[in-house]
Amino acid sequence: MTLIESPVRMRNEAAGEADDDHPIAVLPPSKGAQSHAPYALGILTVLNVINLWHRNLLYNLSAVSAAQCSALCEGVAFEPLCTVSCASASDADACSLCADCRAAYDSAYYNLKDGACVSNAQYGTLAGFGFTLMFALVGLFAGRLCDTMNRRLLHAGAVLVWSAATGAGGLCTSYGCVLASRVAVAVGEAFNAPACYSLLDWYFPAKRSTANGIYSTGTYLGAGLSSLCILAASAIGWRRTSFAAGCAGLFMASLLYNTVEQPPSRVGGGAGGGGQRGAPPGRVLRTLCTTPRVLLLLLASSLRMIGTWVGAAYLPTYFHRAYPAYESQYSVINGVIVAAGGVLSSSVGGALADRWGKRSPGGYAWVPALGAALGLMPAGVALFCGNFYVSMAALGAQNLLAECWLGPGMAILQREVPRDMVGVSVAVLLFCNTVTANVGPWIISAIDPGTDAVRDPIFCQLALSYLGSALVFGWLGVLLQRPRGGKEGGKKGGGSIALVRWLCGGGGEGDEESRRGSDTCDDDTFEDEPQTERTRLLNARPHHGTIQLSPMAAHKPPAWDSGDRRFLHL
Repeated sequence: MTLIESPVRMRNEAAGEADDDHPIAVLPPSKGAQSHAPYALGILTVLNVINLWHRNLLYNLSAVSAAQCSALCEGVAFEPLCTVSCASASDADACSLCADCRAAYDSAYYNLKDGACVSNAQYGTLAGFGFTLMFALVGLFAGRLCDTMNRRLLHAGAVLVWSAATGAGGLCTSYGCVLASRVAVAVGEAFNAPACYSLLDWYFPAKRSTANGIYSTGTYLGAGLSSLCILAASAIGWRRTSFAAGCAGLFMASLLYNTVEQPPSRVGGGAGGGGQRGAPPGRVLRTLCTTPRVLLLLLASSLRMIGTWVGAAYLPTYFHRAYPAYESQYSVINGVIVAAGGVLSSSVGGALADRWGKRSPGGYAWVPALGAALGLMPAGVALFCGNFYVSMAALGAQNLLAECWLGPGMAILQREVPRDMVGVSVAVLLFCNTVTANVGPWIISAIDPGTDAVRDPIFCQLALSYLGSALVFGWLGVLLQRPRGGKEGGKKGGGSIALVRWLCGGGGEGDEESRRGSDTCDDDTFEDEPQTERTRLLNARPHHGTIQLSPMAAHKPPAWDSGDRRFLHL
């Protein structure tokens, strides 16, 4: 099979620059880059581990206590030592005994809330909007920069920033300092996903879901490593644990910059010869808003992300309150469950989606739908069974079933948008996910009683997340089954889809671009160009490694390669 570039890209190359409607193409990976791909995937996966480790570190360092006080503090509502007042407590004697024990055994050395004087309400801000608001806003710019700048340099700099901020957080003695550290971590981590997914899209054009699934295992390995930090903080304190985490990230930033190859400059990258120009953000947003599949993916993944953030932020707190005598066991068992169960679920989910998707495109969405629907029951058992080991076993089943969605979800996004839009598209997806996911922790922090009764709002948020995402992913699978340009758009499209497109500025029934959506390589077709102009563009400037089409062949409709819609094949 011989690959040739699409006529739109050949026109851009002949002009020597990109314009708003016709971006310049990125060349496919060379044989050398293909041999380098497994190593690059490994480095990016480790960076994802570091990313989630640092992000979740706050949650687990806030769930540590002096082991000597576990029995005395069981059932006592938590307040940081700097503000604790037992006069108004329902059981003043138990509250006083717990506070005295924590002070005597220097709980501020082990627990971040005590060491930095963070209340339950303030913790809710740190776990929610204190991180995700800046993460979401910066992510929009990060996606554009990752599409237009040197990804390796930008990515390495971002890892450097968030790792330094994580280490510096270990110096904090106040809520304001922790918040500033958290915001800096959010700014750096906002660049991670757009940079990584755009690199994976270039390295693995035909096996995106599998590559995304392997990369996504870093999410669960990082969460598991963060859980083990409960044990580390019990031994060396929360401050030194933060320093160690930051140093690991600084090392990976150096490794990324010095060893990972980035994609070559886009064809005809402008006067500078090496610049890259991605699709303009307005064009990306127009494409996303007029593509029903992408809109449903944004909704489904945002709903599913509520459960992920709620579990990460409040399950350590719940187990700390419900089973204080099992703190060390929770750290180790949860670390293994989250890492092993998440890795297995993510990798198997990605591979299963690729297999199912070859036979039936809806499989890319139905795998996450089934996983979410089946994961709710074990989550309920984990929260309400009353036995620590049964609860942990149920938590393992939940992770094994429900965490198979990220790889297939990203594969759907990569499948639906042109390559020069991947960075910004991932940023938009993360923006929607993080803003929506904040709802769960924010609601829980507002009604947190300070005891293990926090399990009730936790379960309500998980039910909303799992059942809602299962329904939307299922609907998305139905749309993926339909042929492109079929019933989902145009004059025969459904009323709801037409309404969404109209609200997004996609136009009405007569809008040809809205009907096309992302069904073409670059939001462009030949139908708005005269036949003579089409032939002239095809023969404008031969490119090494391509095959020129004759004028007669130029009139034939393009045949898109199922593995990568961005190239024609003969």
